[in-house]
Amino acid sequence: MAGHGKGLEKQLPLFGGKSLNPVPDLKREMALAAKASGLSRQQIVDQMNVLIEVERLRTRGKDGLVTLDMLNKYLAPEADIVIPTQLIKIFGTVTANPGPAQTLAPEGYRLFGPAEIIKLEFAENLLAGRKAQRRCRRLAEQLEEMNQ
Repeated sequence: MAGHGKGLEKQLPLFGGKSLNPVPDLKREMALAAKASGLSRQQIVDQMNVLIEVERLRTRGKDGLVTLDMLNKYLAPEADIVIPTQLIKIFGTVTANPGPAQTLAPEGYRLFGPAEIIKLEFAENLLAGRKAQRRCRRLAEQLEEMNQ
C-alpha cells in the first residue's frame, strides 16, 4: 500500500495540487450555511428531523434522529464525525443553501440553482436566436440575388 500513496502524491498536481478530500470544505460550507440560514442550531436539528422522518431515514442518533450534539460535530472542523451522505440534501434543504452539496461536485463542476438554470436557458436561446438571424440574413441575400 505504501507505493499507492506515492503515486497519488505525484498525481495531485493534475488536479491543481488541491486535495480531493471534501470533508474540510464540507464542514466549512455547512457551518457557513447554518450561520447564514438565520436558524438556531436546534431549529436546524428539529427541521432536519421532520424531513428524516418524512423520508423514513435513520441516523445513529437517539431514536434514529439527529441530535444537537451530532449537528455540532458535523459542523466542527476538528471533529472526526462527518454528516452521512443521505443527510446532506436534507441539511441543504433546511438551510436553503447548496454550498455543502457543491463541495461534493467533481473539480471544475458546479451545481446550478433555479436562477442559474434560467440564465443558462436565456443564453442558449439568445445564441440560437442570433444564429437564426444570421441564417435569415443569408437566405434574404440569396433571394435578392435570385430576383436580380
